Amino acid sequence: MKKINSVYWVEMVTPNTKQVATFYSEVVGLHLDEVPDDDNNISYEVRDANGEDVMGICSHATFPDVPSGWLPHIEVVDLEDSASKIESNGGKIISKSSQYCLLEDPSGNRMMLSQTNK
Repeated sequence: MKKINSVYWVEMVTPNTKQVATFYSEVVGLHLDEVPDDDNNISYEVRDANGEDVMGICSHATFPDVPSGWLPHIEVVDLEDSASKIESNGGKIISKSSQYCLLEDPSGNRMMLSQTNK
């Protein structure tokens, strides 16, 4: 179950998914599962030794509006309410749907808000 108002997932967005996935597998000992998308871009679900999902490593093609790097995902109680406060607090909405909002905070970092409990 996702914890409200906390980071529940992190995604590494990168043009070189295999290299980054191999790095975390070799250096940290995480397990990888390849996940191809409809356009043959390969992303990875990354699991710990207990088989728990810990992060994703995703092709830059999946999130073209996101610079390479970490993309935290935060579950919020009310996505519309949270999204309505982004710009008035110095942020910027990059893209939005009924369940997700990709935003840029005042320092230029991006994160994804979600409301999946509807």
